[in-house]
Amino acid sequence: MAPDSITPWYLDWSMWSSVAAFVALGLSIVPYLRRFRKSRLEIDVYQRIFLTHKVGNPNAQLQVMLTNTGGKRIRVRGMSLDIKRAGDTLFSLVGVTYLHLPSASDGVLLAPFSLQVEQEWGHLVNFYQITTQQEQRTFRTFQKSIKDNIIAQRVGMPPSAPDVEAPPELVAPALEYFNRRFKWFEGEFELTLTISTDTDFVASKKLRMTIFETDSQNLEECKTQLKFGRDILQNDAPGTIVELMERA
Repeated sequence: MAPDSITPWYLDWSMWSSVAAFVALGLSIVPYLRRFRKSRLEIDVYQRIFLTHKVGNPNAQLQVMLTNTGGKRIRVRGMSLDIKRAGDTLFSLVGVTYLHLPSASDGVLLAPFSLQVEQEWGHLVNFYQITTQQEQRTFRTFQKSIKDNIIAQRVGMPPSAPDVEAPPELVAPALEYFNRRFKWFEGEFELTLTISTDTDFVASKKLRMTIFETDSQNLEECKTQLKFGRDILQNDAPGTIVELMERA
């Protein structure tokens, strides 16, 4: 009797069927395994930040890009920038609006939003320093006084007429406010961009920047023109673009 023939392993279809079933099982449970991964949010920013102010009160605009690289849905509650100049106290700016499209001129309210696993979000975000109610009342009071005075002086004047000055007693509160709120002085700055969520999970990115003397002077020079209503009659404060670098 002829000995039984032995089928080579690579021709054993039952073995390959088992392998295919095992691979299919592995692929089917991968999505479920992701759920056990910790929350993780990758933060990227553009290499430059736009700095400006409103009668001295600091503002910034930054391109923020977020990617959910963890295993769970993340609900972003807000963004903030903590900024500290060497030798000065820390101050914070809060993300309030963002530009839905790069070509947009008006910001959209930065409301909480969700990021599914591997979903990305990227927009220009406008950061502002939130002032107290007393500071807001002070601002609105001198803003109205200067605006009303300049408008009254210009009654009957042609649009091409030279600028008129508000009296010193009306301008003094604006100058005091500017000097108290202005932050963009020459020097080295450390920044921390923080993304808060609806859980205890918080993501952050550490950055640094240098404001040179010419940049600071450009931002501060409109202080001498407050008496003409600059940055009071309309939003026309100067701005400057500063390079950002990562820090450990």
